[in-house]
Amino acid sequence: MEIRRRALDIGSPFEQADERVLHDLFRCGRIERDRSSESSQLRSQLTKQLRDILRYIRRSLFACARLGPDRSHHPHLTNHTVKPFHRFCSLLDRSADPAPGRLRRMEHRSLGVLEVGAVGLGCNNFGGRIDADQTQAVVDAAIAAGIDYFDTAESYGSGTSEELLGRALGTRRSEVLIATKWGHTASLTDGERGGDPVQIRRRLEASLTRLDTDYVDHFQLHRPDPDTPIADTLGCLAELRNEGKIREIGITAATAQQLREAFDVGAELGLRSWPSVQNHYSVLTRDPEHDGVFDACAELGIAFVPYFPLESGLLTGKYRAGSERPEGARLTVWGDRAASFIDDDKLAVVERLIEFAADHGRTLLDLAISWHTSHPLVATVIAGATKPEQIEANVAAAGWHLTDADRADVDAIVAPG
Repeated sequence: MEIRRRALDIGSPFEQADERVLHDLFRCGRIERDRSSESSQLRSQLTKQLRDILRYIRRSLFACARLGPDRSHHPHLTNHTVKPFHRFCSLLDRSADPAPGRLRRMEHRSLGVLEVGAVGLGCNNFGGRIDADQTQAVVDAAIAAGIDYFDTAESYGSGTSEELLGRALGTRRSEVLIATKWGHTASLTDGERGGDPVQIRRRLEASLTRLDTDYVDHFQLHRPDPDTPIADTLGCLAELRNEGKIREIGITAATAQQLREAFDVGAELGLRSWPSVQNHYSVLTRDPEHDGVFDACAELGIAFVPYFPLESGLLTGKYRAGSERPEGARLTVWGDRAASFIDDDKLAVVERLIEFAADHGRTLLDLAISWHTSHPLVATVIAGATKPEQIEANVAAAGWHLTDADRADVDAIVAPG
């Protein structure tokens, strides 16, 4: 990443460090910490420079504080410059060992050109199961816990999820990665095709408006479009990347054949193919292991993002064999739709998984999250949440590093014989 060098010159005037420089610096702060000696040396130099900037900025902010709310007579300390620097100071502070209640460090992994936290947040509850105030609380808790990858879609709440996410992030937009999706068959009318360049551009603009941003970090096709040539889709997405409206792309619910086809077409035409795929996968649902998707990901360098990683709550431990389903819980209120996630056989397996986790001093949620974070192909786990405490539990659950032996034991429980 190229940073404007004038911003690293400690002698430069305070007002010269503008919003774009801060945006670049935020991004530097999010880069995965490479352990190579060359990277360590560069990081050490950059950290020293940023610390010097922080001291300089704070001196100016302290002066601002002494001036009080009326800064009209001090042209260099306007809200336009002070607010961004407040955010910058906050971000740099978080790079140190966190005090109680401060942002935590989190392992980051590659997803195309992005570096994403191992635990993200699925936002499909926003505007549906939780309202604006509850969404704000969940987003605040997520950022405080170190989550920086937020996954939403135009189809979640017919766009309400995107609206509430954008509103909840507010001025913190530059500190996080927004992933959204377009083109689910449920959101298309007769004759519309998700991969059609006209639809792509129209739906991106609508998402940008709802999210109140001018770019999306991760723009994903929600369902494959068999009727539009993949070259047309990839070509349009390449144009949008060049225009700065999207940073990375992806696809959801794709087969191994579709991933390979896109890769081959992209290679032939010089277009970037899908760097990520989001498919159903969990401790209980193992399709990608057997349908060739994981093989394609490993071969083509595609990052995998599991959806329904907790099986809509079944793997949180709140549903137990022989017990009534919790009032208000998703699989309680879903009615017939819940049948694909929960039944007596699955509950019996869940009980055995709970016992396995307890034998290791862990919970079922720990096992469900760490199943993904311990997998080399998984970039991030986009578990949903309706309460701040669920955010804390999801992030803490990623601390269990399953061994090959552990995974083999779980395999034997899920598919005995």
